[in-house]
Amino acid sequence: MEDLLLRLDFESSTDVQAQLVKLLFRSYCPALIEGVDYINRFRRVRHMCSISRNASLNLHRLIYPMKLVTIEQAGKVYVGYESSSISLF
Repeated sequence: MEDLLLRLDFESSTDVQAQLVKLLFRSYCPALIEGVDYINRFRRVRHMCSISRNASLNLHRLIYPMKLVTIEQAGKVYVGYESSSISLF
């Protein structure tokens, strides 16, 4: 998975980026599809950022336009983070 994440960092083809996001989505964003708690979700984001901050940004930038999440799901994750006292670092 880490190799795919690193590839997403520098991939210029939008088609290849989309395929990489589909492969990475289930591993790095399970809270959006399986109900994993927020602490585990943010630990995964932190791990992703430790590998490649740009890849993490690209992944999260593409999941909504690719319709992998709805706006309601994305809002729940944001509201859940805002209302919790999670420390990422």
